[in-house]
Amino acid sequence: LIPLDEHRRWYRYHHLFAELLRLELTNREPELVPVLHRRAAAWHQRTGDVEAAIYHATAAGEFTEAAALIGSHWLSYTRQGRVATVERWLRGLPEDAIAADPPIAVVAAYVGGLRGASKQEGERWLAAAEANGNQRPPEGMRSVSFAVAMGRALHAFDDVGRAVQAARRAIELAGPEPSENHSMATAALGRNLYLSGQAAEARAALGEVARDMPPADKQPFVEVNTFALLSLLAGEDGDDATAATLARQAMETAEAEGVSFSPLSGIAYFALARVAIRRGGLVEAEQLLERALPVLGVDSVLVQYAQALLELAGVRHARGDTEGADAAVKRARELVTGFADPGMLPSLLDGTERALRRAPRGQPSPAALTDREHRALAGLSMGGGQTLNFGLGHLDTFAWIGAFSSAPNTRPPAELVPDPAAAKAKLKLLYLSCGNKDGLINISQGVHVYLKERDVPHIWNVDDEGHTPKTWASNLYHFAQRIFR
Repeated sequence: LIPLDEHRRWYRYHHLFAELLRLELTNREPELVPVLHRRAAAWHQRTGDVEAAIYHATAAGEFTEAAALIGSHWLSYTRQGRVATVERWLRGLPEDAIAADPPIAVVAAYVGGLRGASKQEGERWLAAAEANGNQRPPEGMRSVSFAVAMGRALHAFDDVGRAVQAARRAIELAGPEPSENHSMATAALGRNLYLSGQAAEARAALGEVARDMPPADKQPFVEVNTFALLSLLAGEDGDDATAATLARQAMETAEAEGVSFSPLSGIAYFALARVAIRRGGLVEAEQLLERALPVLGVDSVLVQYAQALLELAGVRHARGDTEGADAAVKRARELVTGFADPGMLPSLLDGTERALRRAPRGQPSPAALTDREHRALAGLSMGGGQTLNFGLGHLDTFAWIGAFSSAPNTRPPAELVPDPAAAKAKLKLLYLSCGNKDGLINISQGVHVYLKERDVPHIWNVDDEGHTPKTWASNLYHFAQRIFR
């Protein structure tokens, strides 16, 4: 016997001797084996040893009991960074038992996404959960329907638009009152809006979560993602001090809660890398991004993986590593072109590829690029109206157009874009913005609605400003980020 505590109250057999006894029992009284496993499962459940109870219930063939235990404890284990343990529990269950149990099917989809399962496999489990009706929800979830929506919202895979819609559905199912479920869904919406290029809406959603942040030990991924994404947004607005503080908070939470190597925490490395880039720490940024890639290297967060590749390409290019930059952007291009809905990545890819054509730091610059695809036009207020008038009227000259708070000199939308198909084919980026306190918002709003109805790709950004320099500076920054990458 081997003692397990200093008071010698708990013992176990040496593992070799224990194995010998199990073999002897199996040979002599095989019918007794499942009986003893059932007794052990019941005893361990009474004493609070969940892992042992699940092991013995599974070994006894009591899959319904094992599934109930998994459904009641999976989330707390996952939030402690013990996803592999939950995955091991699920491997002990037959596939038909998982498919017939909606809460466990949801757990299988959630855990599978974190452990590298494909979109098809995850969707198979979520569809099984939906098809089997309303049963008890898995731990930490308001309902099975909410859990299914959250599974699709958290694991965007290659479809940002679907993830946005799933997050909105999860918010509806969470109910209007503040709750852990509402925070989870709103944080997921903020992340997906950011990935879709809707910065203002993302900031609003994430700000709501930050104002009523759940405890980190209860919702570590909510805190990590909220701080990291707000850091990225603060940096894009030029607030480097806030960006640095939030990025550090995100990583500190991930490390303190033991989830720094979870795919859902990969965004923290990305945020820290952006902070390092802004202060000139290119070597540190490259190291952080190279650490982020293995963390993000599962199908469920492939959009963020591609974004990290593009950021890494830019850093390597700035450091003079042309070969490494080309390799990173090549891999990102392969991914982005295969995505169902890549969100903002196509514009980031275009910008990164243009940046790679410029000479790295310290090398002679090539001749200026003067063709249509490298020419942009932007303006604010009356200049915004003229930008739309001249830019959209001369798509053989301009491929990148940005109009901020456009004034009444803007032509009617049907005159601006008489041929939506041609606009789709020729525009690299059409960026529209206006503050919701601006009395002229109806002008830009009308252009946005016209374009949306005719499926002309564009960015429509609405913030909480009026007709002021603050909104113009912010949106010019966002426009420039997309055309000068």
